[in-house]
Amino acid sequence: MNNTEKLILAEDTNGVRWAQEFITTMEGLGLQAPDEGLTLSWFAGAIETGRTAGHRSFGNVINEVHRERQHQDAKWGGPEHDDQHSIMDFKSYMYARLNPTEDNAQQRRWFIELAALAIAAVESMDRKEIK
Repeated sequence: MNNTEKLILAEDTNGVRWAQEFITTMEGLGLQAPDEGLTLSWFAGAIETGRTAGHRSFGNVINEVHRERQHQDAKWGGPEHDDQHSIMDFKSYMYARLNPTEDNAQQRRWFIELAALAIAAVESMDRKEIK
């Protein structure tokens, strides 16, 4: 299935709407896609791929994100490391993960990593607010 077919399929399943909401949110954070059409198509296809995976429940996906956070903490040093970074740093790290590819497994992996990075950013923000 090519990107156009994925985009048409995703339009029928709200993938484009969800992708557009994500892009709008990212732009609101100061991040802009170099090619919104490509990015929208890529996100819509990835959303549709995840939506149709069927065999993966919400809880299983959340567990994968949790395991990725644990992996990131082990690799980078946990909260002490995260708290050294600004929100702009986290935005840059997340933006760097947005690499269009036709490989659905790799797209899914990047979304798990993005979700874990987003959680790390929020946790860091919350810790800094408490101090």
